[in-house]
Amino acid sequence: MITFFTSGSTGKPKQIRYQHSAIDKLADRAIELYNYNSSSRILNLYPNSSIAHYTISSYPAQRAKAELFNFYWNVYGFYSVYQNFNPTHIACLPKHIALLSKTKTWKDINFLDRVIILGGDEIDKDMLKMLINKKAKVMTTYGSTENAPPVLLGENSLWMKPIEKNISIKHDGELYVNNKPTGDIFKISEDRYYKFVSRKDKIVNRTWKR
Repeated sequence: MITFFTSGSTGKPKQIRYQHSAIDKLADRAIELYNYNSSSRILNLYPNSSIAHYTISSYPAQRAKAELFNFYWNVYGFYSVYQNFNPTHIACLPKHIALLSKTKTWKDINFLDRVIILGGDEIDKDMLKMLINKKAKVMTTYGSTENAPPVLLGENSLWMKPIEKNISIKHDGELYVNNKPTGDIFKISEDRYYKFVSRKDKIVNRTWKR
């Protein structure tokens, strides 16, 4: 059994426990969703304490026999690492992109044929447009840092399709996963795509994670 704790951004950190076999399944699902293979070069910007290492980047890379670079985050060192490693995939938080966009080297970065996997925080339309203009394929995710692969996944869009089957929205717009509240408000389109709106002011101290 492996035990993780959430960040505490919505209150007291929640304990998430996984069996090793479950981590294996999640890693294999990430390989499928993000199209990792032995030719992939994955640049991971997630902090060392994040479960994303096991379910988005490092462990899936190992299982796919892909090349991996775990970058100890330094906004000013990114450009050099990016140029030298030449990744096919970048796994990161929206705040990494927000910080990078303010550096002098940002204008020189071309994300053509790169897949950028974003999760763990809100992604706004300006950031998405900025990345698409740099020719990136952007995978927008929800739930990826605690129960990855995500329960919602989008491609070059803030509207995400459900990965889990048991997803619903209650009358107040709150998203429920596995019949448990997430504390997040979403819009839903006619073709059942979901878009994050905001956090609820007050949330029930229960988690939808298994």
